[in-house]
Amino acid sequence: MKILLAIFCLIMAIIIMLFIPVALRFIYKDGDLRIFVRYLFIKVRVFPLPKVKKGKQKPAAQKSDKQEADDKDKDKHEKQNVTLQDVWGLVKSSKWALGFIRRRITFYRIKIYILAAGDDAHKTAVFYSQLASAIYIGLEIMRELFKVKEPDVRIAPDFLRDSTYCDISFKMRIKPIVLLVAAASLFIAFLKLKIKKPKPDPKQTKTDKLSDK
Repeated sequence: MKILLAIFCLIMAIIIMLFIPVALRFIYKDGDLRIFVRYLFIKVRVFPLPKVKKGKQKPAAQKSDKQEADDKDKDKHEKQNVTLQDVWGLVKSSKWALGFIRRRITFYRIKIYILAAGDDAHKTAVFYSQLASAIYIGLEIMRELFKVKEPDVRIAPDFLRDSTYCDISFKMRIKPIVLLVAAASLFIAFLKLKIKKPKPDPKQTKTDKLSDK
């Protein structure tokens, strides 16, 4: 009884964790970009990655001419087995999966602080107007594609600076269950394509090999 209760608690804990969002935080400040991933109390920096010392790599073993010929023949037949119908089926499945993910991504805590600067007052004013238009248009496009919380946008011209100052940060969250469902749909679509695909005729394959020779 205790074992069943423990298994039940474990399954429930996994299900609950699948519904807890994973958060990505993007920070760009004056030429420095940092990206973090946070899940519950775990926070990991994914960019820039910490430098890892590489050990000496052993030279790869060279393949013989016969092995290379066999590999080329195998790759050739594998490519022939991929049809346009397979590719189109995967594209349609990918479209649904990407749309399913897109509708469940939320952008929040968006902060955009920019001081636009140019070589002179005229160029600064022109650059400021173009930059402000591009940013607001980009935010409207994001609202059409994703769920976007109200951003904090502050853009102003700075006629005293020599270069533009940028301080941009935002967070993005998505639930792991969403990624799991999308991956499962792609996997099922791939299996369906493999099941529906007719098996190659061994006589035809043998004839192709003889013609290649």
